[in-house]
Amino acid sequence: MKNLKEIYAKELLYYWCNLLGEINVPGTERFSSDDPEELPPKQKILYEGWQWEDDPYRRVVSYDGKAAMALELLFDYSWLADIMTIKERNFCARAMGGLLFQAIQKYGQELEARLPNVDILVGEDTDPDGHELLVIVPFDERSRIEEIALEMGDAYSCVEREFFSLCCAVGQIGQQPHSRFSRKPGHQLPPT
Repeated sequence: MKNLKEIYAKELLYYWCNLLGEINVPGTERFSSDDPEELPPKQKILYEGWQWEDDPYRRVVSYDGKAAMALELLFDYSWLADIMTIKERNFCARAMGGLLFQAIQKYGQELEARLPNVDILVGEDTDPDGHELLVIVPFDERSRIEEIALEMGDAYSCVEREFFSLCCAVGQIGQQPHSRFSRKPGHQLPPT
């Protein structure tokens, strides 16, 4: 598993299109309106075969100079607020963002163990709305894109489960059986 921020810093990941399918032409400031003729041959094959699916989101990329398909999941703070059922979304959800990222990393490790010949990238706050997890499927593994997408189908429930597990673990930190702050049935706190 690799750190997406480091990948960006080294400029190892180039997005050939956005989520709308608009082509990102290198060296220009423009997006063409989904004209795959502007893509290199391998990226064109990926674009025409898999770009338009959205579960998970798919984007044609070059990763470390090679054609690939990125299967992308965004774990945004509004999703986190929803699973926590909190109303003050920005403050509370962002405060719990570190635990969410740990849960995403754990899920990334599980994916890495199940999915050979792909790269797993995780990014903490790499999107303005939250954290990302990308599975980079090399061009030579393109026949597995649908299989890999199915493997990722439980991502949100797995991350949610791990997130709440981490929350429970953090809630136990500092509690000692004989601490003056813990209470057993029939135990009285010392006077203050």
